[in-house]
Amino acid sequence: MKAAIIGYSGQIGEILTQTLADSINCETLYLIGRKNPTCESKKIVFIKTDFSDSSIDKIKLEQLTSLFICIGTTKKKTPKKEEYFFVDYTIPVRVAEQLKKYNCKNVFVVSALGADSSSSNFYLNTKGKMEEKIISLNYDVCGIARPSLLLGNRKEFRWGELIAKYIFKIINPLLIGWLKKYKGIEAAQVAESLVWMNTNQKEKIKIYENKELLDL
Repeated sequence: MKAAIIGYSGQIGEILTQTLADSINCETLYLIGRKNPTCESKKIVFIKTDFSDSSIDKIKLEQLTSLFICIGTTKKKTPKKEEYFFVDYTIPVRVAEQLKKYNCKNVFVVSALGADSSSSNFYLNTKGKMEEKIISLNYDVCGIARPSLLLGNRKEFRWGELIAKYIFKIINPLLIGWLKKYKGIEAAQVAESLVWMNTNQKEKIKIYENKELLDL
């Protein structure tokens, strides 16, 4: 497998990077982004880009097996809607379009629980539009993960998220049946699910809701 990741420095992307770098099934791992990767491996090839159109156009990876999209931002980091839209929609769509030109076969995307292009919520609307556009690119296999609140350690300290995680750890055992889709999920579980999709998904297009990710 020759794979590429955007969003490799995030909570899920960092775990996914280490997992694929350690995998005997992965021959080459391209990390596409602005920051120098922290993971060290002979398999890793860093492609530096500022994600402008001209910079993305220079990414010409052939014989790529899979693209993993883990990129995303927050309202706190990008309070302006146009900047938020650029990170959560424009970057993943443009990279997916570019790599499809060079016959990348599969794409696996981290979205969000409740993503819906018709939603009045800007965040969920953006995620929904991103999903629809990437599905329309007609990859051989397209898997979309919709996790709930991510548990686990994050480099950035966020009071609101820390409180939410504490609450979720208390109520998680109570979320059973149809409520299971709202359970908090470990970032490592999402990363592992993406690896599972890459190896085992049979459907051309499949959306994995939070409950399915927990089951995987």
